[in-house]
Amino acid sequence: MNNSRKSRAKPKYYEERKAFYSSDTKQPKLLDQVRNRIRCKHYSIRTEQAYIEWIRKFIFYHGKLYPAEMGENEISDFLTYLAVKRRVAASTQNQALSAIVFLYFPFN
Repeated sequence: MNNSRKSRAKPKYYEERKAFYSSDTKQPKLLDQVRNRIRCKHYSIRTEQAYIEWIRKFIFYHGKLYPAEMGENEISDFLTYLAVKRRVAASTQNQALSAIVFLYFPFN
């Protein structure tokens, strides 16, 4: 029998754990950043939930494009979709618009 030391294979999750605990932490995801900004401004939990959901719907409506790649036309398309196809009330459109404005203008 050969007594040479064999290197043991590291578990699959080793690299993931290493990355998680490393000092090179990644920036939080977009919705987490929005959530943190909402909490810093002391908005209600219901406002947070509504804004996060509208932002998520906006991003998914445009095929998961990053918001920096979208502009006025995409916002208009989304609000038109809500009004024409989904037939939501004007106040619901205003809430969706407020969430998108909050996404694009972080210092208002």
